[in-house]
Amino acid sequence: MINVILPALLNQRAAASGIKPQYVYGFLYNWYAASDDRIVNAYSGFAVANGTTSLQHPLVDDWNILEKHVNDHYNVAPNNFGTGNHRKSKRQINTPIGGEWNTDTFPRWNSNATHYGRDTVNFGVLPNGFRNQDGVFSQLHSTANLHSKSGAYIEYRSHEGITRTGEVMYRRGCGIRLVKKALQNEMLIPENQIIPNYYKGNNNFLYDCVRIGTQIWTVQNLCETKYNDGTSIPYVQSGLQWSSISTGAYCAYNNDISFAYREGVFVFNGAEYGLVTSNTGRVWLDRNLGAERVAQASNDARAYGFLYQWGRGSDGHQFRTSGMRNAQSATDDPGHSNFIVGFENWRNPPNLDLWQGINCLNNIAPPIFRLPTIAEWEAERVTWMTNNIEGAFNSKLKLTSTGHRQINGGFSTQTIMWSSTLLNQSPMRLLISPTNSETSFNAHPGIGTAIRLIRD
Repeated sequence: MINVILPALLNQRAAASGIKPQYVYGFLYNWYAASDDRIVNAYSGFAVANGTTSLQHPLVDDWNILEKHVNDHYNVAPNNFGTGNHRKSKRQINTPIGGEWNTDTFPRWNSNATHYGRDTVNFGVLPNGFRNQDGVFSQLHSTANLHSKSGAYIEYRSHEGITRTGEVMYRRGCGIRLVKKALQNEMLIPENQIIPNYYKGNNNFLYDCVRIGTQIWTVQNLCETKYNDGTSIPYVQSGLQWSSISTGAYCAYNNDISFAYREGVFVFNGAEYGLVTSNTGRVWLDRNLGAERVAQASNDARAYGFLYQWGRGSDGHQFRTSGMRNAQSATDDPGHSNFIVGFENWRNPPNLDLWQGINCLNNIAPPIFRLPTIAEWEAERVTWMTNNIEGAFNSKLKLTSTGHRQINGGFSTQTIMWSSTLLNQSPMRLLISPTNSETSFNAHPGIGTAIRLIRD
C-alpha cells in the first residue's frame, strides 16, 4: 500500500468502488472517439495522450515526454535495449526472460529473441493490432497501436526496440492510453510502481496506473463503451461502415469482445468481489457483502458477511460486533453505528423507499448492482438440487448458513437473505434452513440479515 495523502480531486475518482475486468488488449477506437473529451472521466484530471508525428522534438507532447524520460533514465548501458522494449509487456512466446512471462496465451507478443519486452517502467504495452481505415483488422500480437489526441498514432513492433509514429488517420482503429501530469503529492508515489485502481472510467471500470517521471499513465488500454455524459459510443462491426464513418466509434479486434476484456472482479469499498452467472443467467456478486471469500462450505464463517437491518446504510451497524442502542431513529440516517434493538422497525416512522432500485436513498450497492427482488430469489431457489442449505451452497451462488441478528440483538442460526420486495408494509426475504427454504413471507426491518447483490 502506498502511503500517500491524495488530493481531494483524486479521492473523488480514486477507485474505492467499480468493476475490475480482466483486461486483454482493450477496444479499438477511431480518432473521432479518441479526440472527444467526453471519453475521459470529467473529474479525473486525465486526458487522452497527445502526440505529434515526430519523436525528434522532446517535451512537445505527452508521448515524447515519456519517450525522453525512459531514454534518459533507463535506456542506458548496459540496458540500452530500446525505449520501446523498456515499455513493452514481458508476456511473449519464447521470451528469454522465461518463467510465467513465457506464454502463448493472449494477451502476449509474438516470439522475438532480441526485441522482447522488459517492461522496466511497468507501462505494459501489449500488441493490440489495429483496424485499418478500410475496416480490415491487422497485426494482432505483433504491433501495438495507440492513439494520440492530435491524430498521430504511436506504434510498437515485436521485431523492433524503437517506437514509431504514424501520420494522422482519422478512421484507423487504435487503443487509447490516458495520462495526467503528476500533482505534487503524487510525485511521492514511487516511480514505476503500479497504483491499483487509480482511474475510474465512464463504465465504472477501474484501471491501474503508474508514475513515470512527471507523468501518471493508465496501464491498461481503455475498454469504455460510453462517454462521460452517458451517451453510448457506437459499436461498429461492419468494415464498410467503419471505412466511411466520420463520428466517434469503437470495435473489438475481429469483432470479438474477448480480445478487449473478460469478466473480472468488482471492487467495492476497497474489497474485491468476483462476478458469477447463476443458473438463471443472471449476474451476481460471488459472495455476500462483507464476506472475506467465496464460501468453501455451507458453514464457512469467513463467507458469512455483514448483517444489515433492512433499509439502513453502511453506517457500521452491519458488523456482527457492533454495539446496540434501544432507541428508534426518526431519520433515514440514525447518525450512529449501533444495531437498533427492541423494535420491529429501526425507523419511526417507517420509510419503505430506502432500498428500492439502483439509486435508492440508503444505497449499499456498488454501481449497476442492487438488492434482488423476491421473484429473483425464487427463480434461483427452484434451480437448486435440494431445497435446503446444502442445495443453496451447491448452487453457483454458494450461499451459506449466515444466520441472522434478532430484534433483541442476539443471533439466530436461521439464515435469512433480504429482498427489495414489500408485502404488507414489510420486506420479503429468502429463508434457508437445514431442511427447507422458501420465499413466501416477510420479515421485520429491525432484524439483521445477509445481503447478496444482483446486477441490474
